[in-house]
Amino acid sequence: MFKSLLKTIIIIIVFTFDFIAQNSETKIQVYGIGSIPIGPYGETIGSSIELTRKSGLDYGSDVGLAIFGYGIGAEISSPVLIDGLAWQFGTKFLLNPTDNSDVTEAFSSDVRILNDLVLKTGNWINIPIVSGFSYGINLFSKFNFYLQLQAGINISDQPERKATYQNVIVEEVKYNTLVDFAFETAISIDYDEFYTLSVRYINLNSPRYEGTRYLNEKLFPEISTRNFIIAAEEKPVEMLLFTFGLKF
Repeated sequence: MFKSLLKTIIIIIVFTFDFIAQNSETKIQVYGIGSIPIGPYGETIGSSIELTRKSGLDYGSDVGLAIFGYGIGAEISSPVLIDGLAWQFGTKFLLNPTDNSDVTEAFSSDVRILNDLVLKTGNWINIPIVSGFSYGINLFSKFNFYLQLQAGINISDQPERKATYQNVIVEEVKYNTLVDFAFETAISIDYDEFYTLSVRYINLNSPRYEGTRYLNEKLFPEISTRNFIIAAEEKPVEMLLFTFGLKF
């Protein structure tokens, strides 16, 4: 799957650079990103928590634990068909740290744990690769306003997590990298076609992550095996992005 995906990406990149070479009006934009998780992706605990035989530390099936993150992006834009309309192609690297303090506190109040739980969670990584169209108008003087609509794919890594209880690893969860759908809409402003600001809503669908879960009987005495396969753990991923960049 990843070999065919890599081939597709290479073909798109080659086509894109060929297109740029043939179109002198093409613009390239690079920008920094601030990322605000929204919806379940940004929740830090679910409505109930539970120690389970198969799901380990269950704190809500949709809960993402994601907090404010950052990233970088690049985008090309080239005029097509009518005045103001442009075709776009872009990609981003988005990193959102996680906050497990609410989960740790909630489980630590369980009489079976009593503050002896140490929980470590990693970072969300998303790499959307999208293409679509923008329409721009001149507002006044050197200011231009744009509406954008793009779709494509997203390469995603869900954070790994490790729980230690009385110096024993009682849960360790690892996920496979996953490719899913990506959708983005945005409004942006540029000054003198050089400085750019934008607000973007990006929906990265609800990927169904696969992976492995290790549990230890020290905290989960009812388990019949220590190793479990995660077949399809669904997590919705949505963000509001704020960008500032330069256009060349």
